Amino acid sequence: MIRRGDAETRRHGDTESMEADGCSPPLPVSVSPRLGLGMLAALAVVSVGTRLALLRVNCAEYTDGILQLTLFSRGNPYWPPLYSALAVLTGKAVGDPTLGGRLVSAVVGGLAVAPIAALGARMGGQRAGAWAGVLFLVAPEALRWGIRVMTDATFLTLFAASLWALAVCRDGERGGFDGFDRLTAGRLTAGAGRLVLATALAVLATLTRYQGAILFVPIAWELIQAFRQKRPWAAPLLAQALWLAVPLWVARGGFAHLQQIAHRTGADIGLSGRETALAYWNLAECYYLLFPYSLTPPIFLCFLAGVFAPGMAGRNGDRHAFPDDPGGAGSRASAGKASQSPFLPSMARVDRRGWLFVMFCVIGLAILAAQAAFGIFEFRYLLPLLAFVLPYAGIGLDRLDRAMAQWRTVALFVGW
Repeated sequence: MIRRGDAETRRHGDTESMEADGCSPPLPVSVSPRLGLGMLAALAVVSVGTRLALLRVNCAEYTDGILQLTLFSRGNPYWPPLYSALAVLTGKAVGDPTLGGRLVSAVVGGLAVAPIAALGARMGGQRAGAWAGVLFLVAPEALRWGIRVMTDATFLTLFAASLWALAVCRDGERGGFDGFDRLTAGRLTAGAGRLVLATALAVLATLTRYQGAILFVPIAWELIQAFRQKRPWAAPLLAQALWLAVPLWVARGGFAHLQQIAHRTGADIGLSGRETALAYWNLAECYYLLFPYSLTPPIFLCFLAGVFAPGMAGRNGDRHAFPDDPGGAGSRASAGKASQSPFLPSMARVDRRGWLFVMFCVIGLAILAAQAAFGIFEFRYLLPLLAFVLPYAGIGLDRLDRAMAQWRTVALFVGW
């Protein structure tokens, strides 16, 4: 039996040893970041099954979706190729191109629940991860675009999976291997392989929607950190060559979206630069103000509860510590360092939840700026932000559920 003092000394020694090896010591955590494969599989089955059951609800499709499949079939590279290629191949297999596109969205898009739930578990523990998955099942925009001949649902899955791989990369071996690790080749995703995996998924996301290019920023940051901390970096650096697939595809037919942006600057209709900037601001304001509505108010309130929840690793006896803490290494030895505000983080040492919040701000603002310049308002452009919002909402709902332990029905209603 190991005494508490001996355990503390051993953890402290492990931390010093890791620092001596040039690696980041375990980040402070007081939760179990592992979500079992059984839970992930159950969430995925419900998610995909729900979408498959609703495939025939819509009697028509958006013009953009049909055009994507038609132009790709004719060799026109106007849109990124991945979704269209999958949809066209599936359409040939089932004898209906529209049904093929819907099946790709339903199956691949439905699997987004796995990385989102795994992210929630890493940020807030098993229960928070499970709640994040449940909230994905009832998120209306995710379900709406998960049965359409559009790229958005497929993009969300690849985007969220890349984000998950980045989160695991930052954790190192500390968090162990959760169920989603096993869905992505198990321990083959260890060490430098996780950053390679994050890069490959980000490139695939970009070849689905060009929004995915924003993931290059956090990937580049982690690569720099690997080099500075003398962790394996050669394979992740070589993996960055995968990004060449994007400009090579664009070179085939040009980036026509730039022409759309240019046509919407207002110059073509006689607007000044100041008037164009005002038009951008008005559109950005619409996205900002209606973002909570696109999530639904209950999910947005759970999101706020998760963002402003107390620190992940409290001091010994802190009433805010998560009950499912397994007492793993680093949970107490580093507890005093975990009270960093997510608003003023030191990126090299920021905790899991703070890192996700920083990514949410950076990527959210990038999407906001890009869509304001693009000049079109659609809720689907905000779909990638579910990869950030739902893990936080899972944390918030978990706190509400614990606070109302004798009112589980009320908690479930709030979650809905």
